[in-house]
Amino acid sequence: MFDTSLECLLVHCQGEIGKVVTGGAPEVPGATILDKMNHINRVDDALRRFVSFEPRAHAVQTVNLLLSPCRGDADAAFIVLQADRAHPMSGSNAICVVTALLETGRVKMAEPETLVRLDTAAGLVVARARCENGRCLSVSLDNVAAFVVALDAPVRTGRFGTFTAELIGETMVGPCRAVLPRITGQAWIYGREELRISPDDPFPAGFALSDTWGPEVGDL
Repeated sequence: MFDTSLECLLVHCQGEIGKVVTGGAPEVPGATILDKMNHINRVDDALRRFVSFEPRAHAVQTVNLLLSPCRGDADAAFIVLQADRAHPMSGSNAICVVTALLETGRVKMAEPETLVRLDTAAGLVVARARCENGRCLSVSLDNVAAFVVALDAPVRTGRFGTFTAELIGETMVGPCRAVLPRITGQAWIYGREELRISPDDPFPAGFALSDTWGPEVGDL
């Protein structure tokens, strides 16, 4: 799987865990990030299982694999690894990745705003990070195309008030009309960890039990 160890930053976005693998991961074959994601899903998912399953993880977390971009107009790339499969894009996880890139110096921070371009399996995602005193205070994502379920539908929460999404434009996905949403959030780095694998480890690919992972555990 890999020879040494994996270095991870522990990050959460408003409470949702989105770890970021920053070092030690093997090279994933593929000419594009989409190709690399498909390789993980269709050819070799050992790395995903290693970082997503117990005893090194739990059901309600995500691990983001940080990669070099495959396109020249991007600063970094990442793939979303979860217990079921690798996914092309996630808003909260992109916010975690941008925060990790800036606060560790992997992408140079400029105040008051830094533009970070992410190469993802879903396409180029542009992030605008609000920065102050070496901290990433918030990240706004110009997200990939999405389809509308309802218009002018505010989400009301008891604790945070009313949330209204912002649309920055319209586009087409094949023959279908779609919108370009913008989302904003904040992430915090709360620790670091190093994951190792021993030759005699009985669970090199981890394991999952139905009492915590649900009745569909056999399909993971």
